[in-house]
Formats: sequence, C-alpha cells, structure tokens
Amino acid sequence: MRRIRPVIAAAAGTIAAIALAPVASARPQPVIGAHGAAVARHASTPEVHPEGARHPGPGPAVPLRSSPQIVRIDRATRTAYVTSDQGTISLVDIARCNVERHSRCARPVATLPAPGGGADIAVNDRTRTLYYASADNGTVSVYDVAHCTAEDTSGCGPAIATVHVGGIPIGLALSAGTGTLYVGNVSNRVDVLDVRACGRGLVSGCAHARVGSVHGNNTGLVVLDQGHRTLYATENGQNEDGTDVLVIDTRHCRASDASRCGAAPARLPTGPGPTLALLAGHTLYVANQGDSTVSVLDVAHCTGADHSGCRQQPTNVPVGANPSGGLVRSEDGDLYVGNSDSDTLSTFNTRSCRAGHT
Repeated sequence: MRRIRPVIAAAAGTIAAIALAPVASARPQPVIGAHGAAVARHASTPEVHPEGARHPGPGPAVPLRSSPQIVRIDRATRTAYVTSDQGTISLVDIARCNVERHSRCARPVATLPAPGGGADIAVNDRTRTLYYASADNGTVSVYDVAHCTAEDTSGCGPAIATVHVGGIPIGLALSAGTGTLYVGNVSNRVDVLDVRACGRGLVSGCAHARVGSVHGNNTGLVVLDQGHRTLYATENGQNEDGTDVLVIDTRHCRASDASRCGAAPARLPTGPGPTLALLAGHTLYVANQGDSTVSVLDVAHCTGADHSGCRQQPTNVPVGANPSGGLVRSEDGDLYVGNSDSDTLSTFNTRSCRAGHT
C-alpha cells in the first residue's frame, strides 16, 4: 500500500492553506497544483469554466520539519494537527493562518514528539485526548491535549500512554459516546480498542485496550457513521487490487460489547484500490488508487443492520492520478480530492453528484 499523503498539500515539508471557493459544476475541475501552476485534469474530464466560478488557490505555506501525512482539524479549538512520516505532530492555528489571515503561518505553534511513520489522528472532544497511529511502530499513542491547542500550548508534551496493536495501523475512527477507537490495520484487520480507561486523566486501560478485531484484506482508513452504528473500512487488497469497502455493524462490536466483531462483515463494491473515504448524508465517497476515480455510493440501505443495498454498482468519477492525497468536503458542498501523482486537486459539487442523483 502506498504511503498516505497529506490531506492539505503543497510542496514537500509544508502545509498550505487552501481557499475552498464554490465551484458550480458536477464535473471535476482543474485547480492549482503543488507549485502554484495551473494543471490539467484527467483526460476524460473536459474543462468546464462556469460563469463566475473561481478556482481555489494556495494560501501561505507553513513550514514543517518533515513530510506531512494527515491533517485533522479540531474545530472547537481552531487547531489543525498534522502528522509526519518522521515522528512529529505539528499544531497549526487555522484561525490566524488561512487564506485571509497570515499572522501565525511562519511556523507551527507547537510540535509534539511522536513515533515515526505517522498516519491518522483522532481527537476526543469530551476528554481532550488525541490518539495517533504509527504505521512504522504498530502503536497508537495517547496525548493529553487539554492544554495543547492553537491558543494554549502550555500542556503540549510527549505521549502519556501507548497502545501496542501490532501490524501496520493506518486509520482511526473514534466513537466518543461508546469509548471505542477503531483502527484500520493494513495487516488484514480492523482493531477495536476500549479507550474508556485510556485517555487524559486515566490510562490504566491502555495496556489491554484491544477487545476485538474484524478481519479484512489490507484495510486502511475507516469512517464511522454514528447514527447508523456502522463503520466503513476501505480494503486496498494486495498490490492495490482490492475493490471493496467493509461494512461493519458496531452495535455488538464496540468497547462494551465485542461479541460480534468476529462475524463476517458485509462488503460494498468500489473501484480498484480504495483508500480514502468520506461520508456525507447517505453518500459514501471513496477515492480509488487503482483507476484514479472516486466512487459515489448510496449507503442508505448499506449499513451494519441493513445490507439490502450493498450489492449496488458504484458510479465512478474520473479524477487526477492516484487520488490518495486527501478527501475534503467544504461547507458549500464541494468535494476536493488530492491527487498525489499529479500534484493537483480535483473538485466536484456533492449537491449534484450524490446518492440518487449522479
């Protein structure tokens, strides 16, 4: 499986603020590449320039110590946490470092030490705990971020505990209400961690946090639908030839009840080599490395409790080469896809490209 790339990308070793301007087209459009030059899209998606549309462009670049991997934004504290492939978590003040304000873009406001090969991050807003997956070390590190935000860095420090899960942990999805952390593990499983006693203020449960696992095929990033108690996990397969998303029923696969974690999950077809996934309403968007597309999937009847719609054929939208650099949806409903091999973003409007309206 290819290394996960930055969610918000610019030149190597930086993170750039991206202006998420509305784009009034359902087809992917060319935007600005990593070095500031306009670049062409996938050949099968002709350019469309709607009246008055503005393409998003890069804002100021924040220098980081090494290649950024994953960006997670804590909206409550206006903080972006950025993992790297060489052992750091950088904090960026997104309130004062964006396309309109540049006052705190010169450097990260703080940097946390972390095991190398950093992948995903999850933040528990209730306990002010940050979880960090290290693909290289086979661990999930636990951080106290009650006083480690863009506005208050007085409590930033090393991890307070470590959960040894083994394998290659990549994706994290947190159910704060049930105290469950789901870990997409490339070593053919999704690990289920009980973090009710593994967080800020209480780490006694970290040593034996894993309570179950779901078998998969080279599983990667995971997306949790809390309302339908369903976890979606991409299956990249061996040599990026997987074509499914696991549909996991979390009602009996959680911290307090892991009795059904061993049951075979349902599968939802996608394009080849699915990596990133994003859920918006009843639509699941999945970026596929194998054919450089984004699958648009209707999951209204493909949940942990209802498999009747899981055998659908996906609608695949062509994007740029190797869409593994991030999948972000703006408040206006525009979906941005980072294309790692072409250093571009593709975008289309999810209001006119969604489940039931493709």
